[in-house]
Amino acid sequence: MMETYADRLKEFDEYIKETPNEFKKRLDSLIGSTITDPAKDKNVENVVEQLRWRAEKGLLKYGVTTERKDLSVIEWLQHLQEELMDASVYIEKLKNEIKKED
Repeated sequence: MMETYADRLKEFDEYIKETPNEFKKRLDSLIGSTITDPAKDKNVENVVEQLRWRAEKGLLKYGVTTERKDLSVIEWLQHLQEELMDASVYIEKLKNEIKKED
């Protein structure tokens, strides 16, 4: 029988109630290994390091952090939209590079 959306929600509700230690035990049983310190995930640490570097660079360049209060919600959304459009252009460029290699 196929699992229903309601069934999945019940399962999710159970997970929300888990303590961090219960979650770790369940995850360990699923992947068959022991995670001693999730904070030591090299990929996560690399992203955190890059975020800190970008925050420092932005502060030096613009003199403000994202905690600034001079932009409206619409202005923040405009910044986000522009960043996402840039990202789409970068993706398109890389796709074309891959197609050239094939």
